[in-house]
Amino acid sequence: MLANEAVGVLAARDAARAAAAIDRLRREAFDHPALPALEALSGALAGWRRPDRDPAAIVRAVEWLDNEVAPAAEQVFGSAAQAFIAGFFRDLANAAQGLAYEPERATAHRAWLCLQCGEWAGAEEAALTIPGSAQNPDALHWLCAASYRLHGLEHPVVGKDLSDAAFPDVPAANAARLLVELVELERKGNQQGLVGQRERLRRLNPELFSLYMARRAVQYL
Repeated sequence: MLANEAVGVLAARDAARAAAAIDRLRREAFDHPALPALEALSGALAGWRRPDRDPAAIVRAVEWLDNEVAPAAEQVFGSAAQAFIAGFFRDLANAAQGLAYEPERATAHRAWLCLQCGEWAGAEEAALTIPGSAQNPDALHWLCAASYRLHGLEHPVVGKDLSDAAFPDVPAANAARLLVELVELERKGNQQGLVGQRERLRRLNPELFSLYMARRAVQYL
């Protein structure tokens, strides 16, 4: 029960109550297997300070989240871990407002950060501010993922634009084109063609493939 209480207040992002619940758990069940992960998440909440509007600081925060917070969150929350981590990424996305795109620090850009916290419209808007976004692999990837989340299979905005223009042969552009082709094959009921195109998308862009399959699963329940 104490472990469940700690999980609940962590999910509510209440650092003080989480620390108190974990302290009680430590006293009554010091060998509880989830205790180290719970302590890590409690410490992360208590010590969290949104970084300044500085790309290097944001990148360091992302690395900390990936290396230290995410593993503990997965142990405690399982498949709901991303919902907990999203709060940190939302703060980082706000800190990155207006920062220029730097290829070597792509994870400090607001578009990428918005995708990590489910702010699809913010991701799309931020990606479009990147100069030459239609030719930029990162921007193309972020635009495609955001548009797909916002509009679904019926309206892959970025993919349509890519299919009507000549862009460099970059993975993001190819993945977007594949998505457009998949939508058309589904509309035509071409099951034989779908199998091959889905496998191509899976190999080229696993993240976009997962989004595509998740959307299909929801659509056909």
